[in-house]
Amino acid sequence: GVRAAARVGATASTSPAEQQPSAERTRTSRTGATTGHNSADAGADAGPNSNTDSHPLGPAARDRSATAAVSIPGTACRLHRIGARSVPHPLGDVVLTQLASAPTTTQPLDGPVVVAESLHKTFHVSRPSREVLRGVSLTVNHGEFVAIMGASGCGKSTLLHMLGGLEAPDSGVVRVQGTDLYAMSDTARSAYRRDHIGFVFQFFNLLPSMTAAENVALPLRLRNESWLRPTHRVAQGDIKERVSALMDQLGLHGLQGHGPEEISGGEQQRVAIARALAAAPALLLADEPTGNLDWNARHEVLALLVQLCRMEKQTTLLVTHDAVAAAYADRVVVMRDGVFVDEITLSHPDGDGAVRPDPARLIARLSKLDL
Repeated sequence: GVRAAARVGATASTSPAEQQPSAERTRTSRTGATTGHNSADAGADAGPNSNTDSHPLGPAARDRSATAAVSIPGTACRLHRIGARSVPHPLGDVVLTQLASAPTTTQPLDGPVVVAESLHKTFHVSRPSREVLRGVSLTVNHGEFVAIMGASGCGKSTLLHMLGGLEAPDSGVVRVQGTDLYAMSDTARSAYRRDHIGFVFQFFNLLPSMTAAENVALPLRLRNESWLRPTHRVAQGDIKERVSALMDQLGLHGLQGHGPEEISGGEQQRVAIARALAAAPALLLADEPTGNLDWNARHEVLALLVQLCRMEKQTTLLVTHDAVAAAYADRVVVMRDGVFVDEITLSHPDGDGAVRPDPARLIARLSKLDL
């Protein structure tokens, strides 16, 4: 059910406070008898009146394609962040494409999306206590692709969690689109993270009981069924179109009805990226997103992140220990023992990520730091 899915999918860019859905998922048999509360179909490739035998994976897969109507926040509704078709949406003098980061009403599109100032964090679970961040500051501008590199234990994942509103610093400030994340209550921060920040993880974190399309739609379903419930709702058909547009744009057409175990690792990670983009977040955070992929799949995923940044102005922050992966970014900041020790700006003449970048310059710079 959706309740079980929410418990399992806590890492899919939503906090536990957001994941308390109340409706059970619908199960429809071959004869059409329903046993749930809602017979709506979340699969982006299946119509509401389709015969179950017509599903590409048969009745069992058709049965698990049910979802409730979902909602979107007021600002997103007004700015058409969840528009269904892959066409530009005009907003004043700015054109936002289907996957573009949505602006707030007060933040300029070309300004910084993330500003972190003097972040400190100490963990007291060991003796002596361990200081993992020591006065870290970082600014990431709109549409920029930044990679944070460093050896295991240097503090890069802790920093990513702070920037995503998941881990409070002991001191310092994190602002996303001008909003101070840790000046907010836990409830307000959970709602803000849900609506403005997308997460992609190394292990995909797709729910095996759901189809690819259901996994992409999951953040929107959880938003609707959360006790942090927004006031605006969108029709089920609009969500289906949004999921279909995302999957088409990310090269996943025809996989809507497949389960995670029926697609490749690279396709699973692209589904995870589509899920992170479902609400058109202002900030996309990726924690070692290619760590479990072979080289060709790694390039596909990294090239996709580049395209989202260059063509859709999707602000992206990547954490990795791999120089080959970091070489796709516009800028690389290097961490050691909780502080930044270097910053490298990279040039990409091809622009769209189709050509594998040469990591030689970055590797040479890292070697001077004994990394």
